[in-house]
Amino acid sequence: ARENRQIRTRLANSERMYRYLVDASPDLIYMLDHQGRFSYVNERAEAMLGFKSSELLGRHFLDFIHEDDLDRAQFTFNERRRGPRAARNVELRVKCGESKSMSNHAVRDGYLTISLNATGLYSQKSPDGRPETYLGTYGVARDVSERKRAEERVAYHAYYDTLTDLPNRVL
Repeated sequence: ARENRQIRTRLANSERMYRYLVDASPDLIYMLDHQGRFSYVNERAEAMLGFKSSELLGRHFLDFIHEDDLDRAQFTFNERRRGPRAARNVELRVKCGESKSMSNHAVRDGYLTISLNATGLYSQKSPDGRPETYLGTYGVARDVSERKRAEERVAYHAYYDTLTDLPNRVL
């Protein structure tokens, strides 16, 4: 009985530590079910996107993607890859909540640019040889809006005069 209590205590401590690591992450960590609906979102969702986790749960991820990025987002989700073939650094524009849109200068027209890493989640192969079943997607999203803005400024200054805003000789 004492050994069982020690094991339960260690397990509870381990779970608290991992929950803290996920919730304290500077990145958005999420899970989608097999249909593409949010089944888990860490606490970073509110600070990054302006949506509470409860506002995202059960909603389809495409509801939050900029219309010009829908095909790329759908392709990334449908690939369902894992391991070295998982989606890496896919840039998408995602919708922000009203409070976020008004308070952050990196938000453009209500959207934020993220860099997304996602991998498919599968059940384990059954002992009787049944194939794995697709369960959903695990992903991590990082806000790259400021970096994208800086890249745009550098590109602009490469082709336009900073004093007159007229095209330069390179252009």
